[in-house]
Amino acid sequence: MKYSTESSVIAVTATIAADQGLEIVIANTGPFVSPADAERIFDPFTRLLENEAVVGHGLGLAITRRAAEFHGGSVLASSNPGGGLTVTLHLPVQG
Repeated sequence: MKYSTESSVIAVTATIAADQGLEIVIANTGPFVSPADAERIFDPFTRLLENEAVVGHGLGLAITRRAAEFHGGSVLASSNPGGGLTVTLHLPVQG
């Protein structure tokens, strides 16, 4: 919500993945994020220029990726053709 425009739609879904892990998908219709930036946003202290007005330090998604990977999962971001971003978090079954 922090990086979406006022009229943006944010959709959150959670499903059981094929490996019985949890998959959480967050998608918004906010400003366009380039494919290069969709990967770069996971780098610590990275902030996109168009979001400079938002207070933050560029650590949230870096921490998210490291936490997911620590638990054997993953987090990916992809640009939406009409604008916005989709972030997919996958956490496997721990056993």
